Amino acid sequence: MLDQNSKNKTRSIIGLAIEKALLELGTEEGKNVVKQLDSNYQCYLFDIFDNPQHLKQILYKLYPTKYSKILHLIEKQLKEFSENEPIKYFINYMKEPKSEGA
Repeated sequence: MLDQNSKNKTRSIIGLAIEKALLELGTEEGKNVVKQLDSNYQCYLFDIFDNPQHLKQILYKLYPTKYSKILHLIEKQLKEFSENEPIKYFINYMKEPKSEGA
């Protein structure tokens, strides 16, 4: 179990990684993802640590053919933190095939 300080750091690391990956993909794409997260789930990139299913669902909905590329970009940003268990869990969750609920 993470203490609050560790949880906040992990949230920040993941949020920044997603933000950088989306910027690499393109400004408009990044804006679309942020807009959909807000309108559909009232959450932002820095909330994704607690609800990765929201990001997964939005990415599959908006960019089904680019999902693997986006995930690769996120993973690249998280590479130096990949031994961190919560980050490893996040990456593995995002790699799981999409199910009906995600």
